[in-house]
Amino acid sequence: MSGAPRIAPAGTRTLDAKIPPGPMPEKWARYRFDAKLVNPANRRKFTVIIVGTGLAGGAGTYAFLIGVGRIEADGFHLKQFFMRDFGEEPSLLHALAGHLSGFDVLITYNGKTYDQPLLETRYRMTRMRPPFARLAHLDLLAGARRLWKLRFESCRLVDLEREVLGVEREGDLPAGCVFHLVSVDHELLWGP
Repeated sequence: MSGAPRIAPAGTRTLDAKIPPGPMPEKWARYRFDAKLVNPANRRKFTVIIVGTGLAGGAGTYAFLIGVGRIEADGFHLKQFFMRDFGEEPSLLHALAGHLSGFDVLITYNGKTYDQPLLETRYRMTRMRPPFARLAHLDLLAGARRLWKLRFESCRLVDLEREVLGVEREGDLPAGCVFHLVSVDHELLWGP
């Protein structure tokens, strides 16, 4: 798909995302204090990004890298939880639950059908109580599909970032390659 702006046919309504022009760092600098997301009432909201060992789901899929991000007045903050070995899973999940206790809302992209169920399974497999029952959950995928499924071929997050926001990821590792990279790294550092 071309990077050229799309022109809506006459008589149609277009979405105004109110994104300032210019390079991404400048956009944030100009926009961050006006954005409704950045205010004291939203400090307890967060987003969870999960990288697992596979896409099949079920008992054999581990969440070895979990990122929890939030928007603050000075920008986006990300805390990562990394499981170096399978034996560290209970510690990772305990640390994650403690971190999430400071939040009220879970915001994800496809998290209702993948991220949250995967983590709930991992909590149950380690005989721990999942911390999600008390959290409100907003999955942005459903709204994104309603807005853009007829306009674009795909509603994958990376595709909407490019088509709607004009942002191209640089140096992004496809999710399917992450576990292989971590496996190779693990063997190089700690042996087979």
